[in-house]
Amino acid sequence: MTEALDIGRALLAELRVSRDRKEKELTEILTDVRNKKSNLERKTETIQSFQNNLDKWHKRRQETKQLLKQTQKLKAECTTARNKISEIQSQPVDDEDNIRIMRQSDMFKEYCGLEFKTTAEHMITIIFTNIDATDHKREFSMSLAIDENTREWTFISSDPQIQDIPGLISRLNKDNNFHTFCRELREQYLHFDQEQRLKKYSKNQK
Repeated sequence: MTEALDIGRALLAELRVSRDRKEKELTEILTDVRNKKSNLERKTETIQSFQNNLDKWHKRRQETKQLLKQTQKLKAECTTARNKISEIQSQPVDDEDNIRIMRQSDMFKEYCGLEFKTTAEHMITIIFTNIDATDHKREFSMSLAIDENTREWTFISSDPQIQDIPGLISRLNKDNNFHTFCRELREQYLHFDQEQRLKKYSKNQK
């Protein structure tokens, strides 16, 4: 009888050891599964973040293409209007021609968004519109003064402030080509507006 009890106790002890070992193995398996699940979730989040950034990049690229198309269209309109004005200016002027020139100048202002204003003696303000795609009436302007003796231009102010102003003025005084100066100035304002738009877009996406 005693021997049977000892055998039973021994079997029970072995069963407990086996159970503990299996519970430990099961715990290790569950821990491994949890770790793999956590890693998978992190990788999924990384992939989703990458996809979101890729979508933003594609959207920004499309907006940039649209801005470039608008710029090219505006340049073409400016070229057409500029050619018409040059043609009119080369013809003899009478009263009817004066009226026609005024109409063409208004068209030049409307489509190219270029206007000149004399703000003071020996000073001129160049005003551009049709630059901001969201507000065509927004003005981008630069004021210059010309020295009566040296006939050199000096910078007074710019709204908004842009880069390479000294370079623009230097080339104007060197080449004395006001047409090229206005074209380069407009390109600077267009570049400034596009940069500001992209910065605003990037800020809104954060």
